[in-house]
Formats: sequence, structure tokens, C-alpha cells
Amino acid sequence: MLTDEVTIVDGLVRTIDLVTTIFLDREFEVFEEEIKRKASDKILEFFNIDNRDFGERFKISEVRFANVDNLTEDIKLNFNEILQLNNVEINVEYV
Repeated sequence: MLTDEVTIVDGLVRTIDLVTTIFLDREFEVFEEEIKRKASDKILEFFNIDNRDFGERFKISEVRFANVDNLTEDIKLNFNEILQLNNVEINVEYV
């Protein structure tokens, strides 16, 4: 005999703040604000629940690489939780 049990729980929104450093080549220094805006838009788009697919990556051609500065571990969510972005801070360093 098989049975199913339905459990209904309220959904929870877990908010995070994101502090990241993007590394740019010196030649892009004059475009810093434009690149920061583009990176911010990509991050916000990435965290928009309507636009997400599993395993999705994003890339900005001017950014050589980036680090997330304030999160040291992976974020694990329960089945009833949604991750929402609260604040974004983008720092820039040149290589």
C-alpha cells in the first residue's frame, strides 16, 4: 500500500546582501561606471525569479573575473524558501 502526505507550509523569502569585486583591465578604466551599471543590471536580472533557469551563468565581456566578497559558503535553501537580493555593492579593481 502506498500513501501520500501533503504538507502545506508558508513560503519564506530569504534576503541576502551581495558585495562583489570585479576585476577589469586598465584600458576599461574610463568606462568604469558604465561597466559597474552593466554588472549590476546582470546581477539583478540573474536574481529575478522570472528569468531563472538551473545552472545559468552570466558573463560580461569587459569583466576579467569577479569575486563575491561577503559570502564564504554556499547558500542552502529549504524547499519552501526563495532567495531574494536585497542590496548590491560592486567594487572595482584593475589588473
